[in-house]
Amino acid sequence: MTTVESVIYNKGKGVLYASCISGQPDQKDGVGFIAQVDLDGNVINNQWVTGIDAPKGMAIVGNSLFVTNIDEIVEIDIENGVIQNRYPVADVEFLNDADADQEGNVYVSAMRTNKLIKLSDGEVSVFMDSVTTPNGVFVEGNNLITAYWDEKKIESIDRNTMEVTEIAGGLENPDGVEAVGDGGYLVSSWNGKVNYVSPEGEVTVLLDTTGEEISAADIEFIPEKNLLLVPTFFHNTVAAYELVK
Repeated sequence: MTTVESVIYNKGKGVLYASCISGQPDQKDGVGFIAQVDLDGNVINNQWVTGIDAPKGMAIVGNSLFVTNIDEIVEIDIENGVIQNRYPVADVEFLNDADADQEGNVYVSAMRTNKLIKLSDGEVSVFMDSVTTPNGVFVEGNNLITAYWDEKKIESIDRNTMEVTEIAGGLENPDGVEAVGDGGYLVSSWNGKVNYVSPEGEVTVLLDTTGEEISAADIEFIPEKNLLLVPTFFHNTVAAYELVK
């Protein structure tokens, strides 16, 4: 795998999907791909889906895998491993993370153009603008948990009222966000850290690979297995750790 940015678990099929940029993160070079990996770390199909430029965040809705791709959202048919739809997003430059709610709406961060995007029933709209460098997004009930790269914090956005509440600050280059299940969150720092944010907003560093220059990009957490999966970006691997509570 090459330049692994994100990983997501398909519980129904027991497989992981890893988005591999391969080329440059902001270039339309067509060399990006999605790999399939099992939970033992074996690569099932390295080039499961090709023809993507710079795939990053992913979300699963039914039989579809939605992938961000610079200025579009790509929909992949999971059963056949083929791209079935491309949804252009106007006035964006760097779509990043993605997550979906139970109704099938997909939320995407547009990091360089300071927007949050929503894809609903094939229609793209701006969910929120004038937000500063949003990166990681995670849907939790009625809330959209969002990590902000420049502001080094995570916030909760009520998707009904649009009320914004800060959860925690002091997070260097926050990337992926995952809920632990105890009211707290795991937040990766792209430089190479994974942080635990307690329900009270206290930040504890659980993993630090900055000394080895190994990044921690858009993480995945599988609660029933206590398994944390960390894409290492330029290190070209997905690392797995057991989360001990």
